[in-house]
Amino acid sequence: MDKKWIILIVIGLTAAVVIGLILYAYWNAELGPIPMRFERLRYTSCHVDLSPSGDFIVKLTLNNTGTVNSTLSEILLNGTLWSERDDVIYENIIGTTLAPSQLENGVLILSRGDTWTDGLTFEITIITEAGYEYPKTITLP
Repeated sequence: MDKKWIILIVIGLTAAVVIGLILYAYWNAELGPIPMRFERLRYTSCHVDLSPSGDFIVKLTLNNTGTVNSTLSEILLNGTLWSERDDVIYENIIGTTLAPSQLENGVLILSRGDTWTDGLTFEITIITEAGYEYPKTITLP
């Protein structure tokens, strides 16, 4: 191979490496901060008490362990919106915004009856405005 071709190949490879490094640095500068902003809720406690009338009082404590505010927009009970059920008496969670590291207490009151009975295991899922779902399995006493 001619010396001229070897020099051209070395220059081409060097240019490709430099361009690759510039693109990598640009990619990191653009995408680096995005993964640092995330939403994550964690159930720190969840227990069920009985009201004097025998209804189930579900007490939740949520912690926002993410780096952005999280607004709670909906609750699913076994996959059904709580607002479409007539056996959910009360809730005080929807519309709450949790700042990072903030704890929030919530209450759901479920009417004892055909759906909510002693020993029943069900899933509560809290959905945020960002569309993330946070499920928790609960067993009634």
